[in-house]
Amino acid sequence: MKKYLVALAVCSVTGLSSCIRCVKMKYVTVVKDCTGVYLRDQQKDYRVCNYEMLDGYNNGASVQAQYKTIGSCPTLDTGAVCAMLHPSEGLIELYSVE
Repeated sequence: MKKYLVALAVCSVTGLSSCIRCVKMKYVTVVKDCTGVYLRDQQKDYRVCNYEMLDGYNNGASVQAQYKTIGSCPTLDTGAVCAMLHPSEGLIELYSVE
């Protein structure tokens, strides 16, 4: 119940139009490689801006996550990390992970 109330408060701040997307917890897979940290949702990868929330999870871990797609990551290091390309569906910001 507490997590639901936190999600509802976040949605109030982010706007009603995005509320439906950020309240629902989804089962996703953590994907970590030299290009960054992603969540895989139905065969589509989304780059995680606040990837520190996934520090305790290994590559391939299944988690329940609550997130919202966003346009940019002001804190995301965009420098080249490796010579690998990892296509993604966009950027997300995590609200909670279980």
